[in-house]
Amino acid sequence: MKLPHGPATVRRLFEAKSQIAKLNTSRLNTPDLREEALDFLPRGITGRNLMKKLALAFVAVLMMAFLMVGCSSKANYTVNDGVIQENGTYTIPVTLEGGSGKASINTPMKIVVKDKTMTATVVWSSKNYDLMVVDGTEYKPTTIAEGATFEVPLASIDRPWAISAQTNAMGTPHLIDYTVTFDPLKLKVA
Repeated sequence: MKLPHGPATVRRLFEAKSQIAKLNTSRLNTPDLREEALDFLPRGITGRNLMKKLALAFVAVLMMAFLMVGCSSKANYTVNDGVIQENGTYTIPVTLEGGSGKASINTPMKIVVKDKTMTATVVWSSKNYDLMVVDGTEYKPTTIAEGATFEVPLASIDRPWAISAQTNAMGTPHLIDYTVTFDPLKLKVA
């Protein structure tokens, strides 16, 4: 027999169990009192399968609770002064401003954290970038397969990031200034 499911059924099951527990068990030896106790039960549930139904209802409630907790957006990391504290790989949406507006970088950007040191993977839309300058330090691309890719130390995700990138797309190399802005509220564990 298929039973109705839902919070009302679970609540009725727990109420029935508490009513049965309140009765003096020595008096339950008479058929009339057993029937009176079982009147509290929802239709289709007998005294024999009450514990089984309660256990199944309890397991279902626990599973729902675990699913809700597992689907929450609670962060598995902490950020102090713009620095991710836990080792791991993260992604964060970014916007790029500057230049002619033709170039772009991949978003979300990958960030790898090791010992509270963040390294950003900057992937440009063009293979023509052969140099990046961040805080006065020059970086060469690690690959140009999907676009010029740079692994660059990152100081903070809480403030705009000033970078320069050199392109050779115009015949002679040009160093162009850009600003990367992060969206820390959408930081995710990769």
